Amino acid sequence: LQVTTNPETGELCIPNRFTPFDQISLMEFRYGSEPTVQAPIYPEDIPILPNVTLMPVSEANNILYQLGYINVEYINERYGEVPSGYTIRQDPPGDLPVERIRKIKVWVNP
Repeated sequence: LQVTTNPETGELCIPNRFTPFDQISLMEFRYGSEPTVQAPIYPEDIPILPNVTLMPVSEANNILYQLGYINVEYINERYGEVPSGYTIRQDPPGDLPVERIRKIKVWVNP
């Protein structure tokens, strides 16, 4: 079973999706004695989604991909005040904590 140690209590826990790989170890337990509590998720564990509006779509894609946001949907929407090939808006908005597994929608002026 994969386990990690809660730094606050010293208790063995089941790792969460933010637990660094170097803090996870494999251990064997007798049936019924294995840990059942998941390691806590702290607000600082969730990365800040960058603001990728009003930039070329290729640059926005590169920024999101390099930060681990790979579930990105690009939606074409005409908007006369922004050059063609530029992003218009995004959901969720930038500069907020957003998990990397969440779907990010980016609207692009075609």
